[in-house]
Amino acid sequence: MKDSSPINPSLLSLEEIVQASPVPTFVLDARHRVVHWNRACEQILKVPASRMLGTCDQWKPFYPSERPVMADLVISGDIENRIGDYYEGKYRHSAIVPGSYEAEDFFPDIGDGVWLYFSASPIHDDNGKVIGAIETLQDTTLRNNAVLSEQKALAKLRLSHDRLRTVIEHFPFAVVVFNQKAELMHYNSRFTALVELPPEFVSRDGVTLEQIYQHNLERGEYVSEETLHQAKALMGHVKQRETMSMERTRPNGIVLDIRGTPIPDGYVISFTDITARKGIEHRIQQLLLEFQLIFQYAQVGIARLRDRKILTCNPKLAEILGYNTPDDLIGESTEILYPDHQSWVEDGKRLYPEVQLSQRIEQEVSYQRKDGSSVNVMRAGQLIEHGDKFDSIWTFMDISDRLEAESALAMKHQELQSVLDAAHEVSVIATTVKGTITLFNRGAEQMLGYRADEVVGTETPMLIHVEEEVNKRRHELEQELGKPLTPFETFVYKARLEGAETRDWHYVRKDGRRLAVSLVVTSVRSPAGEIVGYLGLARDITEQREAEAALIRLNNELELRVAERTVDLEQALEKVKQTQTELARADRMAALGSLVAGVSHELNTPIGNCVTVSSTLLEQTREISAKIDAGELKRSQLVEYLESTLHACELMLSGTRKAERLVGEFKQVATDQSGEQRRRFDLETVISSLLALFLPTLRKRDVELSVSLEPGIEMDSYPGLLEQVVNNLINNAMLHGFDGEAGSILISCAQAGDSVRMEVADDGKGIDDEEAELIFNPFYTTKLGSGGSGLGLNIVYNIVTGPLGGEIEVLSQPGQGTRIQLLIPTIAPHTDSEAGQPPLQIQPQRDA
Repeated sequence: MKDSSPINPSLLSLEEIVQASPVPTFVLDARHRVVHWNRACEQILKVPASRMLGTCDQWKPFYPSERPVMADLVISGDIENRIGDYYEGKYRHSAIVPGSYEAEDFFPDIGDGVWLYFSASPIHDDNGKVIGAIETLQDTTLRNNAVLSEQKALAKLRLSHDRLRTVIEHFPFAVVVFNQKAELMHYNSRFTALVELPPEFVSRDGVTLEQIYQHNLERGEYVSEETLHQAKALMGHVKQRETMSMERTRPNGIVLDIRGTPIPDGYVISFTDITARKGIEHRIQQLLLEFQLIFQYAQVGIARLRDRKILTCNPKLAEILGYNTPDDLIGESTEILYPDHQSWVEDGKRLYPEVQLSQRIEQEVSYQRKDGSSVNVMRAGQLIEHGDKFDSIWTFMDISDRLEAESALAMKHQELQSVLDAAHEVSVIATTVKGTITLFNRGAEQMLGYRADEVVGTETPMLIHVEEEVNKRRHELEQELGKPLTPFETFVYKARLEGAETRDWHYVRKDGRRLAVSLVVTSVRSPAGEIVGYLGLARDITEQREAEAALIRLNNELELRVAERTVDLEQALEKVKQTQTELARADRMAALGSLVAGVSHELNTPIGNCVTVSSTLLEQTREISAKIDAGELKRSQLVEYLESTLHACELMLSGTRKAERLVGEFKQVATDQSGEQRRRFDLETVISSLLALFLPTLRKRDVELSVSLEPGIEMDSYPGLLEQVVNNLINNAMLHGFDGEAGSILISCAQAGDSVRMEVADDGKGIDDEEAELIFNPFYTTKLGSGGSGLGLNIVYNIVTGPLGGEIEVLSQPGQGTRIQLLIPTIAPHTDSEAGQPPLQIQPQRDA
């Protein structure tokens, strides 16, 4: 903005001098206004004087945002205190004009970037008062560019030995410097680390490039003729003082980008690890190949059309339409896909205006196969610009697979409902995120006395909970969290944060009777991790509570009777026996509680996802059915419904398969495993065969496996079960011991009398004594949700102490790794089934 106030006449008298000067010059008055902006200034700064005169915009040609130029600082009168803020390390006092300052700087926003040398001097009136300032500019770009390389070289030469080493050390890549005699002068730690040269070797005085070559040759660095030739070529380039660039692969697989350039009195070589970049380049090539393979082997038909003729298509489209090869379709009009010419014309009239309008379209359509039969497909297409024409890309999916998936979904849904209905002793209640009940299984019906149709759609928890109990817990959480909660949030807040919460409550039946329950509330998450509902699994612990109360009463009575009458000792002992019986039963109930909690937690996500998806699918089906009945169904709505149904099928099939796998693991824990084939075998052969299968996985995870097997140990036992034990122990070490870091596992076997002492040891993070007491309990895991089910070591315990007739012990301390020791008889005992005994049971929880 221009300032219209008058300008000092003394400044106006400078106009002829400034305009005539070939030196770029501008003048500011005491108000920091531009009063002169000569032609040389216009040329170098590319800004006309008409835009600058009378304004305070002198900063704009130099800087992207407003700040003072040096002339502004001279006028301010406080330049000594302020100039360092803007020109630190760049300015100096003028040796000629008192009160003047000089500086040189690079201005990237002027043209393609300009180096300017500039000086600013105050302008005084007859009384010595500063009435303005004059600033001159000099373009030093050519000079700076011309001497840039020389300045860098001279600057390096001027650096002291220690400072140069510091600079080289902080280079982002490996650097080594040789003198004219090819003697090692400087290097950084990245160089010794990357090429793995011993520090004591390179730190010697006078180490030459030839000596480094000989050292590498002796340690096997040059594993091929190509790398040997590259090493010799590098030495040749250094001796001839030639610029060079090459790539070399080290024996450890690291790919190095090696670049060398001569410098005054020496030679510099840089080494950059480009392994990752090479991997990316390789991945790009793989992706290109994968794209070709996807087109060739995609399980949907793909075609490119122009003017409704097939330009290209993949084998799957030929298969869908009943042709032998894509060549049978390429070049043909799409009219061959229709029963008659009129059908082809009418479909084109409907289809292509929609494609042009929406750019992309999806429709279900019936095509005619080569043999005259019909096939229903879902076609999706969009236009792509091809020069001055438009092609279209189409995909075709045979929806018969979708119909099969819908049938399978219905079957799986029925199976899931059967599983839930079969759980008579466990109440399963699912809700939305707001607490509306969406599932109420038969176990819940029997436990609470309500029918499912009476409660589904209502809100919990007040329907089945004691209000005073809920309010008490809510107040506890509100004091802990410092914010108010709704009654429903009282139940799900912990599950929302931690995934699950187990707590004892009282349920209120429909008839008003109360019963004590152990309730596990878990959050149900979508594949994207979003909470979509909650699942509550409860078991009736009324009998357990009564047993505990009875135990307390009996203990009190026992103490009283012992204190009062020792003559009733025999009768009191009988009471103790009864009490012990109740204790055993309570322990079994506690083990059952742990089992139910583990099962519910593991099955929660797949079952919850299936429940949520099936509920959504049911609602959508009702909506579609209603629209069909009303005659309001649109094709787009049907297409959207079919897409949603296919996605729902995939989600429920994935969930039920996961549930099926988990149920398989639970059955493996609980069922009799003594049916494995028993035979004589050599221990070393069995273990070695098993470990060979682990080597690829161990190498991927950077885990080293060491084996120490005493030869000649012959066993009469169950090799399959023994393999499962070793398999679970190795998997447990990889999952829990290393947390993705490198490590090692040692497996040793030795004869110990009539038994074999086996040990699986790792150098991982280890566990404390409290965890060691719990690791063989079912469903105990520290990796819940990250691959751990808590069953692996429980299965090991059951096999070792059951069919194999052995013993197992864990030795570990935090940070010192873990050793699991087994003592197994070389001749296994008779199995429970052979002795007519009950099958192997789940190992109960031990008192931690």
